[in-house]
Amino acid sequence: MRGQIIGATGAIILVYNGTDSRWRIVGYDPGQGIPITFSASDWRAGAGTLTIASGDVIGNTYKQFGTELHLFQSVSNADLSAAAGVFYFLLPNSFTATTRGVQVGVFGRILGAGTWQTCAWGYNSSTSTTEIFLFELNSTAYGPGVNILFWQGSAIMNID
Repeated sequence: MRGQIIGATGAIILVYNGTDSRWRIVGYDPGQGIPITFSASDWRAGAGTLTIASGDVIGNTYKQFGTELHLFQSVSNADLSAAAGVFYFLLPNSFTATTRGVQVGVFGRILGAGTWQTCAWGYNSSTSTTEIFLFELNSTAYGPGVNILFWQGSAIMNID
């Protein structure tokens, strides 16, 4: 396992095993989410160009629980140049997802008319192990111009 076990406000409970003279982790809380440094190249669209500025990212953090990664995102005012049915996000800290896949977290987007569409995260190990994708469950392509994209929610996945 690699990565950060305990972040700010986190706690770890250790017990000393006198038989083999080793400390053992019996419980931990990773604390606050670890901020993901902004890079516009971490996001891309399945078609066209997805433009996200640093000010569009309201929140982008993760927590690591052993080999399980919890990703939390909130993005607003993303701009899209062409219709796209899927968006991709590069995993933080050079993590790679395992073939055990992603537990779906519910996301949403706001159309120009202000209605929410249910979306979900997905993962395809035959395509990439370093990025996951966000797709709309009713399979309608995201349209350019008229749709100001906004999404928020979480995804949980197993990592190396």
